[in-house]
Amino acid sequence: MIGRFIATVFVLAAMGAWVQAQTSKSPIKIPQENIEIVVANEKPNPRLDISVVAPEHQMDFWLGEWNLKWERGEGTNVVQRTLDGKIIQENFLGRWDGTQSFNGKSFSAYVSAEKKWKQTWVDNQGGYVDLTGNAEGSSFILMREETSSGHKILQRMLFSDIRRNSFTWDWQLSRNNGTTWESQWKIEYTRK
Repeated sequence: MIGRFIATVFVLAAMGAWVQAQTSKSPIKIPQENIEIVVANEKPNPRLDISVVAPEHQMDFWLGEWNLKWERGEGTNVVQRTLDGKIIQENFLGRWDGTQSFNGKSFSAYVSAEKKWKQTWVDNQGGYVDLTGNAEGSSFILMREETSSGHKILQRMLFSDIRRNSFTWDWQLSRNNGTTWESQWKIEYTRK
């Protein structure tokens, strides 16, 4: 970025010298407020308000191709609509510590009769998870209940800080019926 800035300044200085050489009078002065520096390949990334979107499109922010990073791994995710646009299919490819693969797929559908999103996840470790949820304010939450050693545990996927080209995905659990949540796995999504 600094290199582009320096190159831009150099080009502007060269243009000024050329204009001065082409005229016998004093050089043309361009007002500072009319100079705009444009950085190539920088994508605008405004925050999205998914709460104002029709319920059947509240997960559309997730559609696309993504690069993923988390504390001990990285991966990619391709998310698209399928089956006449009624289902959102996720194709997750990840690596832990650079070697161990963790790959999975999910299928999400908006069930209009229940006014809820439902998701089924399966992976190459034999995992299966089913979740239900909706947008809650500016976040999207899918949740499930599980019993472990006779104790109820709530699990949820929290999609937050949702922007056009990035968001945070956080797998959390609660042992006190949702009063507090512990983050188990946080992924930063960046659009390719």
